Amino acid sequence: MIDADHYAVVIYDIPTPKKYNQAAELKDVAYLQRDKTNKKIKPSQVVIDRHEDGTATLTYLFPRSLEISKRDMNLVFAAQVGRLFVSLFFYPGQMTVRDELEL
Repeated sequence: MIDADHYAVVIYDIPTPKKYNQAAELKDVAYLQRDKTNKKIKPSQVVIDRHEDGTATLTYLFPRSLEISKRDMNLVFAAQVGRLFVSLFFYPGQMTVRDELEL
């Protein structure tokens, strides 16, 4: 599912209606945005892994051609799942192991 050509943002155990929020619909209302531009980058794919308890794990895949680097001050991930809006800031400069960017 996740390969070397994609960045992945995963939302675990989120309640999802069974007939609503198909992968194509989720893809249309999600994006990554860099701090330097207003350009919203859409995911290339959204994978829905439904659980028996009515929740799901959602995996948003973004192409690595984005070239996220330490110079990016922050990235915003935003998505909508039904009436729920999810937003998270990432700070690539702080996402390092042994001074190497780990994404």
